Amino acid sequence: MISSRIARPALAATTRQAPRCATRSYAAAASIDPKPPVPLFGVDGTYASALYTAAAKSSTLDSVAKSLTSLHQVLKSDPKLSPILHAPTLTESDKSAIVAELEKHTSGGDKQGTMKNFLQTLAENNRLGLLE
Repeated sequence: MISSRIARPALAATTRQAPRCATRSYAAAASIDPKPPVPLFGVDGTYASALYTAAAKSSTLDSVAKSLTSLHQVLKSDPKLSPILHAPTLTESDKSAIVAELEKHTSGGDKQGTMKNFLQTLAENNRLGLLE
């Protein structure tokens, strides 16, 4: 009898739990991870990762992929375009004209301007030759 009186409070002390607070969590919207699936290195990898991240954040991965495919076809079909893109002496007006002309060939599916911004960034940094 005495042992049951001693064991009962000890048992109750070990089974007590802290009071639980109600927490409310909201479902997060499903989104695409803007991080590129494969890490790329070098100058061209940096630009490719930036384009992927921008397209993922603006949810335009499909349209950017189509634009890149059509741009690749243009670059492959015109052999005179390669030396022009690699020329380091292009003026700002030349670069803007080249970007405008390349934009015409990107299927027009770039509603967010991701591809346009990418081409302008390449032109500003004299990296249009990376398109090949």
